[in-house]
This record gives sequence, structure tokens and C-alpha cells, in this order.
Amino acid sequence: MRAITELLKRELIIAMGCTEPAAAALAGAKAKSVLKEEPISIHIHASRDMVKNAMGVGIPNSSFHGIQTAVCLGIASGDADNGLSLLAHIDTERQSTAVPYIKIAKLCICTEVPPVYIKVELASQNHSASCEISTEHNHVSLLMLDG
Repeated sequence: MRAITELLKRELIIAMGCTEPAAAALAGAKAKSVLKEEPISIHIHASRDMVKNAMGVGIPNSSFHGIQTAVCLGIASGDADNGLSLLAHIDTERQSTAVPYIKIAKLCICTEVPPVYIKVELASQNHSASCEISTEHNHVSLLMLDG
């Protein structure tokens, strides 16, 4: 019984909404937390499965959907510490902040990657930052500044 309890504690993680947009938002928020400047370019690399699963899913507390929008809401949120629950805190101000990001975000669908895979690359005037989530929706496999 203890083994089952430990397994559940390890595997059950609170997420707001569908896990694909939540993971995308988390990647955006983590990359922005490292960049600490206003991004002027946003490149998103995601698995086909992540893109497909997030395509028509509404993002909680917003009128948006899709992986690019989820990433941009994560960038605008500033809530990387909230993990997969960061979309619970999206309000109209953060939605408005995300709109310019949505306009510059570029998406590339990756092959030969795990089904759960997203990498967000941000660049400002002075620095670049990236965050990669792979294999599990909350597993940050890479977080880098000026790499």
C-alpha cells in the first residue's frame, strides 16, 4: 500500500486545463524567467503530438487556444514557479500582454523527438534563453541563458 501511495504522490501533479498547453506555458514562463528582459523573438519547437493535442483545446481563463498562444501566455504570466498550474492565474491584463508575443511567435513542428516535447527559445536585444520540456509535461530537461 505504501508503494502505491508513493507512486501516486510522484505521478499526480495538479495542472490547470489540458496538460499540453500547461506544459507549453510552463516552458515559456521558465525561458522568460531566465531571460529577465523583453523578448523580441520567440521560436517554439514542439512535437507533432503536442501541437495536435493543444490545437483545439481552450486555454483556461482566456479565449485563446493552441500551443503558440499557451507559450505566449506563459511568457506574459511571470509565474514559472506555479508549474503546470500557472494558467490558473491568467487574467485580462496578462492576456493583453501576450498579444504582441503571439504576433512574433514562430512554430516549428519537430520529428524524431518524444511525444511530449517542447522547446522555447527567446531572444532580447542583449541575451537569449531557452527552456526544453521533454518526456513528461513538467520535466524541464534544459534551461539555459546565452547558450
